[in-house]
Amino acid sequence: MARSLGRVAISGSVRDAGAMRSWKQRWEAVGYEVLDYPRPIPSSSMAADYPEVYRYFHDVVRSADILFVPNLDRGEVIGYIGAATFAEMSFVNARNLLQEQRTRILILTKPGQAVACRTELELWLEQAWVELIDLYEFGLTIGEPA
Repeated sequence: MARSLGRVAISGSVRDAGAMRSWKQRWEAVGYEVLDYPRPIPSSSMAADYPEVYRYFHDVVRSADILFVPNLDRGEVIGYIGAATFAEMSFVNARNLLQEQRTRILILTKPGQAVACRTELELWLEQAWVELIDLYEFGLTIGEPA
């Protein structure tokens, strides 16, 4: 088995599960190990399963080299980032700042005016706590995965 180029956790909306799965395939196709990515939780077990899913993803994030946020447009909202994704990004930033860990946070596009956390994200981009991904650096493409 080939050695992984790094470990990636993908954060985003479960509403975009197909796109999240596609990004998982893209990262894996270029040699990265994807530790976890958003997948639907059956609504019948959401309340029971959510605490474990939430805890598990944060454990995954702690061992990731990269937190990738493919912040897709949602309707008229450009570069949407929701509350849960912003919380996951905040978790990584806190660990990076307080524990001198270095997990890169990469977003796909700059959040638009309608994104609720846009002001904080702009500050994070200025501080280089979050980076706009350079797809070429990682050998990734926007088209269909290989």
